[in-house]
Amino acid sequence: MTSVKKQNSPWVLLSLMVLIAASAGYFFLQERDENPQAGDQSKSESIPNQPPSPAASATSGDHVRLNNPGEAPAPRAAPVSPGELVVVTGGARGVTAACAAALAAAWKPTMVLLGRSEIPAGVDPYASANDDAALKKAILAAEGVMSPKALQGRVHAVLARREIEASLKKIENSGATAVYRSLDARDASAMKALFQELRSVYGPVRGLVHGAGVLADRLIADKTAEQFDQVFGTKLDGAAALLGALDPGEAKFAVFFSSTTARFGRKGQVDYAMANEALNKLARSCGIRAVSFNWGPWRGGMVTPALEKVFEAEGVGLIDVSSGAKLLVDALADPACPSELVVLGEAPMPFAFERTVALEDHPVLNSHRLAGKPVLPAALMAEWLAHAALHANPGLGFSAIEDFRVLKGVVLDKPARLRFYAGRIRDGVCPVEMRSSDGAPRARARVLLGHAGEAPEGVALDLDRSSLSAERIYNEHLFHGEPMRFIESVDGLSDAGIVCRARTAPVPSEWMKKPLRSRWITDPAAIDAAFQALIVWSRERKGMPCLPTGFASYKQFRAGFPKGGVILRAKVIEAAARRARADVDFIDDAGAVVARMSGYDCVLDAGLDAAFKNGAAV
Repeated sequence: MTSVKKQNSPWVLLSLMVLIAASAGYFFLQERDENPQAGDQSKSESIPNQPPSPAASATSGDHVRLNNPGEAPAPRAAPVSPGELVVVTGGARGVTAACAAALAAAWKPTMVLLGRSEIPAGVDPYASANDDAALKKAILAAEGVMSPKALQGRVHAVLARREIEASLKKIENSGATAVYRSLDARDASAMKALFQELRSVYGPVRGLVHGAGVLADRLIADKTAEQFDQVFGTKLDGAAALLGALDPGEAKFAVFFSSTTARFGRKGQVDYAMANEALNKLARSCGIRAVSFNWGPWRGGMVTPALEKVFEAEGVGLIDVSSGAKLLVDALADPACPSELVVLGEAPMPFAFERTVALEDHPVLNSHRLAGKPVLPAALMAEWLAHAALHANPGLGFSAIEDFRVLKGVVLDKPARLRFYAGRIRDGVCPVEMRSSDGAPRARARVLLGHAGEAPEGVALDLDRSSLSAERIYNEHLFHGEPMRFIESVDGLSDAGIVCRARTAPVPSEWMKKPLRSRWITDPAAIDAAFQALIVWSRERKGMPCLPTGFASYKQFRAGFPKGGVILRAKVIEAAARRARADVDFIDDAGAVVARMSGYDCVLDAGLDAAFKNGAAV
């Protein structure tokens, strides 16, 4: 390709290597040599679109999942002082502008934004035209008849001006100084002249942010030399112009906006992949502290609504603009930040199935009422989440549920339309979520598919041989109606835990019309009996009822529960004033462990007494 020959030979060699990887559609992540400025050279961040509750948690290898960008560690030190000069290419529009605004708000530097768009002098003559149709009408009225292409170009120019002016105003409102200059970032001589001018007014250039980039997606056979030059040159010639305009030792940091396309490839983007991987390597060898952010697709920027749907279908998550900008600020403020960061939005969870839950179709729920209102049992939530994982992964078997959490209960005073989602399976683990019809999450978990392994030995419990009849516990302690009175007897009880005998569930069709399966995946009766047993324990030992909030793990060591029932052996491992945690074994008559629930969590609340007494379960 003729345009490649115009590049300096180091770029040619590097680009050809990346071309092989990008055209194949992937790029292998390999360990990096250490940079004396920053430990590991490549890490990956994952930013959720709707952050869940935990903060950052490490996973295997060099990958880090940032579960809540809002709770990321506070910046350690600003790399620039207030008033010091930072130059940003592509920084007046799109996601680069959002990152520039975040840098300005954090450190109050002087921000010089470079872009190709010209800003005409004076005020916007079309300021009153606020939508596309009104703007076209105003332009035609003021400038006369023109072709549709020319009109669209004028609309684009007006909107670009407005976006640039809004970016500058946002930076200035944060307390920083904002300057805009129209410049082609690839023009090295113009860049040197600009830097000389800027130094005379604002002092040395202390930071660089190279966010300029263009796309010209085509298959290799269809890509022209001009298209390649535009895509590749904007990234690489622009970076070279910025670095070449610096005085030795002048800059404190540089940021390159790279792309995950450099890592994974993408159809039609061979030149974009090559350019961005070259930026990654430049960050490690440019002589100043540099970070190359391999951004995934952003919500906004170059991602149109149509392209957003493509990413959603592919299971590719989008980066929230405010979260991505904050990540950039935090990374630059961390002296241990690696020179390459791969940043991905959390993949959207694909829809699995929908179920409308109404009392007439699920009569058993009449027996599960709090304060007179029917409530969906957590045990059925767990069962249906397990079904979502199997529904999305046919042919695999169920083995466990981990990190099950009830986020908000489902009250069935009217029919509830529940939607279930199942994410991509990785290492046998499938994330699942139950949401209400408005999209609000109600429960989530991770379902493990495969073989659960051999059953462990049962947990030993030394309990008082107290005995409570089923009649007493359901009259005095529990709110459940007859079809959900699963506990047959309490055979041991102390501060250390409780032992019960419990029934297992009948076939699903006895509980509901049109069940999802002809037989249960778990056993919601046995699981709910475990929850009931802990209510009895909290009533007897703590003087107040409790309700489940979730559990860390539920492992099942056989396909089904015995029809004759199980023994529940619950060991309390933590008991505070308002919460308790327990491990529960489900044991058959031969003494074998059928299933084990670890880290069962519940909240203790004396205020639940009234709701229990007014349950009016039938």
